[in-house]
Amino acid sequence: MKQKQTHHSRRNLLLSLGALFLSSSLFAQQPSTKKEESKLFLSTAPQHLLFGANLGIEKELSPKLSLGTDLTIHLWITPAPNVAISPMIKYYYSGIVGMGFYARAKVVGGYFFNTSAIDDHPFYAGGGIGTGLLIPLGKSNHWLFSADVGIKFVAPFGKGAKKLTKSDGKWGMTYYSVLSPASLFDLSVGIAYQF
Repeated sequence: MKQKQTHHSRRNLLLSLGALFLSSSLFAQQPSTKKEESKLFLSTAPQHLLFGANLGIEKELSPKLSLGTDLTIHLWITPAPNVAISPMIKYYYSGIVGMGFYARAKVVGGYFFNTSAIDDHPFYAGGGIGTGLLIPLGKSNHWLFSADVGIKFVAPFGKGAKKLTKSDGKWGMTYYSVLSPASLFDLSVGIAYQF
């Protein structure tokens, strides 16, 4: 009888340990019912504010990839006012979107309301590659600093733009080749806000 009682005690102990182990492992691996939202960033590059407005949006697709777009409108202090949209995809080396260095590819499409400095085609389109950095400002994870450098090839096309005056030619060439969304070099410094 004592042997039977010992057998029951062992069995109860094993069952209790098994139930405890099972419940603790289920509790530890229980999937979260709260779905984590992907990161969303709004940004601007202050150098564009000299000519008009610039607004960017970026959304996390995965821990390393994000998809975004910039809308740039240049209306003043330029002989060739224009509007451009630039969709892009970014790959973050750190594995965290919105933190550290990234590589990016972008396409650009836009319209000159006047002729550009090099021709009378009002539309332009192309693409390019680049790299950049996005880091938090201070202790807050909401405000971020960005710096971006790249190169792109943008081709003009179409007919019907209003002609530039001769006096605008030199400034127009500088603007077109260095400062406009259609420029060969893609340099920007900006700020972003994470929601």
